Amino acid sequence: SMIRAMDTLGIEFGDPSEELQEKAAVVRAVDFESVTSFEEPYVSYIKELWEDSGIQECYDRRREYQLTDSAK
Repeated sequence: SMIRAMDTLGIEFGDPSEELQEKAAVVRAVDFESVTSFEEPYVSYIKELWEDSGIQECYDRRREYQLTDSAK
C-alpha cells in the first residue's frame, strides 16, 4: 500500500497529527486482498489520507514501488 511505501521511501505525512497517524494505522491494518467493499470509517479515512501532501508525494513517486493502475 501507499502507506507502507511511504515508510520505504522515507516520506512523512504532511499532517503530523496523531489523529492522522491513527487513521493511517487503521487503514494499513486492512487486508485489501480480501475486501470486497469499504464502509465507514474506512471510506472517510482513505479520503482524508488521500488529501495529505505526503500521500500525494508517494503517489507521484509510484514508479519507485509497485502500485496498481487502479490505485487513484
